[in-house]
Amino acid sequence: VGQVTWVNNNFWTTDTAYYITVKEEYSKIPLKFFYYLLKAANLVKHSIATAVPGLNRDDALMTKVYLPNEIELHQYLMKFQVMDDKINDLESKISSSKALQKSLINQVF
Repeated sequence: VGQVTWVNNNFWTTDTAYYITVKEEYSKIPLKFFYYLLKAANLVKHSIATAVPGLNRDDALMTKVYLPNEIELHQYLMKFQVMDDKINDLESKISSSKALQKSLINQVF
């Protein structure tokens, strides 16, 4: 609930997922910025605790966010992309390490 995911390809959502569309007035802003903006908005705080957990759409839509000027926006995007690349690299290394560990354990036993 409240997790934000970036999808590079065309996709279909389920009836329990939300997606964004960008108004024309914001069309010059790269979509990736909205991804980072939503991640920073901490949408998890709008989750509703029911038998089937969900996101309170009305509360989420009322979340205020800061929209930087164009120069700041591109600076943020470059920094966030560097961090994302490092995170992806570390996750890949962790995955490889786990696979190696499993392989070594299987060879010993």
